[in-house]
Amino acid sequence: MTQALHNWIWGLTSAGLLSAFALAFCGESGEAKTVRFACSLLMLSALLGPLQDISWEEYALALRENEQLASELTDRLERQGETLERLYIERECEAYILDEAGKLGMQGRVEVRARWKDNAFLPWEVTLMLSESEGRSTLSARIEAALGIPRERQLWQ
Repeated sequence: MTQALHNWIWGLTSAGLLSAFALAFCGESGEAKTVRFACSLLMLSALLGPLQDISWEEYALALRENEQLASELTDRLERQGETLERLYIERECEAYILDEAGKLGMQGRVEVRARWKDNAFLPWEVTLMLSESEGRSTLSARIEAALGIPRERQLWQ
């Protein structure tokens, strides 16, 4: 591919230089129009020459392969984007719960799991590994109200 591009540029440059010399030496004589026309054909030939070497079947195959690769990459990027979106929602919800737990004097860890529902990732379930406190029912109520995770899906450990 690089060699073909090199040859194409070399051919264009050569045709341009040859045309420049021919036009410089012909001056304004009667043959100038003929020389300009010949130089135009030479430049056009150098510009379009590589097209005759193209195997259109190979080009179609390469184009189809590139379309398939682009589709696969798009699918992979969409999956990665969905994973990042899910992880972001889970981490934000975990931070919220830990903040609310801290206000109630509780410490520990929480794990939120999101689920795809209604065209979005929503917090679905939470596992709470927090120190015992009297604020357990208050925190459960806040989680249900703010995040929509009912008490049945709040797993206390």
